[in-house]
Amino acid sequence: MTADVEASESMAGFMTRMPPWNKRPDNRLPHAYIGFMRSWLWSIPLLALLALALWFAGDAWLHLAGGPIPLYGYVAIAGGVLISLMVGGGLMALAFYSARNG
Repeated sequence: MTADVEASESMAGFMTRMPPWNKRPDNRLPHAYIGFMRSWLWSIPLLALLALALWFAGDAWLHLAGGPIPLYGYVAIAGGVLISLMVGGGLMALAFYSARNG
C-alpha cells in the first residue's frame, strides 16, 4: 500500500468513528445541556431566596432578642422535638408497612 491509500483509510476511519462523549448515533448532548440549564434556572433563584431567608432570620434573632429562656422553656422545646420525632417515625413506619402489605 502506498502512503496516500493508508492516509485515506485512516481518515475514513477517523470520520466514521464517534467521539467518546457522543456514543449514541442520535446526538442527545444538547438535550442534556438544556435540562441541566433548566435545573439551574430553578436552583439559582431558590438558593437566593434561601440566603435571603437565612439573613432575615439571623437579623431578627439579633435585633429581637428577649430575655433568657427559663428551664420550663427548654423542657417544652425538648418535649416538642421528641413528640415531633415520634410522630415522624410513626408516619414513616406506616408508609413502609403500607408499601409492603398494601
